[in-house]
Amino acid sequence: MTLENVIDENHLSIPYNLNKQIQIIESNNQKQDVEIFWEGFNFKFIFYWKDSVLHHDILIDHSKPSSHIELILDFDSNYKRIWSKYINQEFKIGSVSITKSRKTNTNFIDISFKNNLKDIILSIDNLICDLLVNGAKEVIIKKSNCKNIIIQNVDNLDLEDIRSTTEDSTLTTENIRILKLRDSALYNWKLTGKIMSTHSYNSKIKHLNITEANFNQIEFEKTTITNCTIENSNLDGYFGQIRFKDSNIDSLLDLREIIVRGHSKLFLKKLNIFSNTENQIHFWIADRIFNPKIVFANDVKWFYDGISSNKVYPEGKRKLINSFKNFYNSIDEIHNSQLFYSFEKKWYWENNTYNFPLSMARYSNNFGLSLVQPLIGLMILIFLQALILIMLAGDCSYILIEKYGVFAHLINPTHKTDIFIEVFDSSCIPSLKYSNMLPFIDNIFRITIVYMIFQFANAFRYKYKLR
Repeated sequence: MTLENVIDENHLSIPYNLNKQIQIIESNNQKQDVEIFWEGFNFKFIFYWKDSVLHHDILIDHSKPSSHIELILDFDSNYKRIWSKYINQEFKIGSVSITKSRKTNTNFIDISFKNNLKDIILSIDNLICDLLVNGAKEVIIKKSNCKNIIIQNVDNLDLEDIRSTTEDSTLTTENIRILKLRDSALYNWKLTGKIMSTHSYNSKIKHLNITEANFNQIEFEKTTITNCTIENSNLDGYFGQIRFKDSNIDSLLDLREIIVRGHSKLFLKKLNIFSNTENQIHFWIADRIFNPKIVFANDVKWFYDGISSNKVYPEGKRKLINSFKNFYNSIDEIHNSQLFYSFEKKWYWENNTYNFPLSMARYSNNFGLSLVQPLIGLMILIFLQALILIMLAGDCSYILIEKYGVFAHLINPTHKTDIFIEVFDSSCIPSLKYSNMLPFIDNIFRITIVYMIFQFANAFRYKYKLR
């Protein structure tokens, strides 16, 4: 059934004085209602002037028993032509409101908008049947108890007091630009498609599934989630932030086929400096309430800045890091276990007072994650020791420069100190100061070089997933 049929002259009669009444609306700034009952639907067409433009709203009340209602709203040029013949005015479609009597036994309503009608606002109240909506600029659904709801291709979706709590009930939202959920209880909620912004407030969700979704931000405020699965999302490299404010995942946080990384990298992507931002997700934790009991991860790539927390409660980040560290330890996953040990050390280094061992670990090998830093450190230490010895040699320094190969022994921590005395021949003997300072300098640098070699070995184990 299409809405065009509702106002077809062959089926319905429209009041002959409608044109005259519309002229009265224009002069008196009042609304004009035209009510038509047809095929179990009560259609109320409301015309009113706003900002010198004639607007047209539609209220649809369904009261006829039927198992399946399919309503195709097609406000094309033919629809406007039929109405314009009666009102002699151009008009703009404003909103469509649909209600269903609770006395009927309808179990499914399918509403779709044709011809890419991006300006339509759809309002639905007090439904107790399954619902499918496709299209429209804005959809508002309130106080409805539906088993299954599917909303697709909508700019703005506002859900309030939605009850879908049976085990086989599901809310599916796909390609929603801005989504708001308030004061609702859902058993299953599937978020998919392109999403700019989603905000859930004061709601309870048994199972949340974010799958193949491209989103900028999803925020949960005063929301309780039992199980949350995030899978294969942000394939197009959107902002990808998930925020938890006064909210918690009571049981399971399940991550699959994603990259947990800070959103700051997106700026570099725009400059074509950092190209791989697909599957990127970023977690932001506001307070101590967020604390999943169980975490699981499969095929997840982690970055330290992929988890952040409120400055007034930095513990939120550490707690989630600790949860995944324990998870990887429990399954004996060496690589990610060491990664999260490093993340934990880095968190303590950032959020506590000055700690010398942690500072050494940070700058020597980035808490076990960098092979380059200890190699650079080794080269700097060898160069510094060579430079100091050359300066101390005084007039005999030319011999150390000519026989520079002797400094290669510094790489070997077990080298003999005397090798830097034996290098001089009888033609030039270094000063007493050189001989006295040599053991002290050599042993100090020996300790630091051994430390750098040890840090390189740790980073090597992480890089190549060795125990």
